[in-house]
Amino acid sequence: ATSGARSSQLRALDVYLRRGSEWHWLAHQTSTARPAWTPVPAGEVAEFAGTYTAVGGARRTYAVRDGALVQVLGTAPTGGAAGTGTRTLVPLGVASFGLDGLNATVTFVRDGAGRVIRAAESSQVGFIELSRVQP
Repeated sequence: ATSGARSSQLRALDVYLRRGSEWHWLAHQTSTARPAWTPVPAGEVAEFAGTYTAVGGARRTYAVRDGALVQVLGTAPTGGAAGTGTRTLVPLGVASFGLDGLNATVTFVRDGAGRVIRAAESSQVGFIELSRVQP
């Protein structure tokens, strides 16, 4: 992109209908595939950092790295060695984030006193609710 221009990726969808031996164009849609996410200041996301576990044993660790909320990858279910990498969480709302590069979201849930107590993760393969075990 030229100076001052914004680079973006687009996804195009064309729908065709076959009637007999002929194809007819029915619809077209173009959408932004990877929107430009606005970073949230580290002080505003720090309250979500911590370790969360699910009943089935799934474990997620979120941390603040370089001013952004990230999911720490490679976290051992038994609390073993630190993760091997990170995936940036991009803000979608006050307590909801998208996982960069995936079709998945994480929404942090508060109790009546305002403390973050759970994380609800939704993706193309299902939904998982994780309870916070470490701040």
